Amino acid sequence: DHAPTLVPYTPGSEPGDWQPTPNPDPFDPPAPAEYLPAVLPGWGNVTPFVLRRSTQFEPDGPPRLSGQTYARDYSEVKDIGEKNSITRTAEQTSIARFWYEASPAGWSRIARVVAQAHGCDSWETARLLALVNLAMADGFRRTAIGTVFEKIARSLRLGGTAEQALFGPRGALEGVPSAAVRASLRMVVDLAAKDPETAGLAIVEMASHLRDLQTLERDLRVELRPTVDAMKATATFFAPVVLGVTGALYGLLSRAFSTIASLPMKPPTFHLALGVFLALTTVAIQQCATRIEVGRDFVAFGSSLARALPVGYAIFVATLLGAGSAF
Repeated sequence: DHAPTLVPYTPGSEPGDWQPTPNPDPFDPPAPAEYLPAVLPGWGNVTPFVLRRSTQFEPDGPPRLSGQTYARDYSEVKDIGEKNSITRTAEQTSIARFWYEASPAGWSRIARVVAQAHGCDSWETARLLALVNLAMADGFRRTAIGTVFEKIARSLRLGGTAEQALFGPRGALEGVPSAAVRASLRMVVDLAAKDPETAGLAIVEMASHLRDLQTLERDLRVELRPTVDAMKATATFFAPVVLGVTGALYGLLSRAFSTIASLPMKPPTFHLALGVFLALTTVAIQQCATRIEVGRDFVAFGSSLARALPVGYAIFVATLLGAGSAF
């Protein structure tokens, strides 16, 4: 499952690259060491315990321009999180100290408290702890929006500007194909230098618009679900059956006209051509269905193809042999 695989990780030097960081002095609560290396950089490649794929329940997150929204919120976090903050309350300080520890320790403690409150026995408590930790293990995988947040936060923490965090080398918008989004954020960054208040209002309006588009995308996927199911059924069942019957009829015609004229190709060759056509059709349909369901996810496409092809070929061969015997 790739869990024991050691994945080397060399921190980059560009804004947005993860790097080990020093601890505050004094550190409260105490930390084991400074400049610790990346923890389990290859965990995203581990086979999930219960998910079908690591991106099955990937959070939608804010729209892509949320990078700028995050940059705006950064000032708020800095005001509350700095050592001598004058805005942080005692309750916020306690909350921060509570969540400082590693997630498995904190959530396992919460699970034990819940188990005790509900009077769970040893077996029920063990099952609850197992489920909680399975969920955490599958959840410790990088998400797309998490990558954006990491790049922006790292750039700002290293002293970079919002423009560098978004448009610089390896910035948050690197690889974003939308020229409209890039141009809009460029305008907002330029406007922020002159009129931060107006820039903030523009960001809010843009975020609202993109959230509406994101909602529309989700609604379209729901509406297209019956179409996707029909496409998958065609690739897995209907197409193999039709091609199998076609191959059997071709064999029947070949035998019927063998004394009169020969067909363009021999039945075995024609059956092989049908098999190739079935493979190409399945690949095309599964790729289209996967793009509609989850977007450009090659792992999901490969998984759906690996399930559909063996079933489709089994039905094709069974139909070809069965129809051939009947004819």
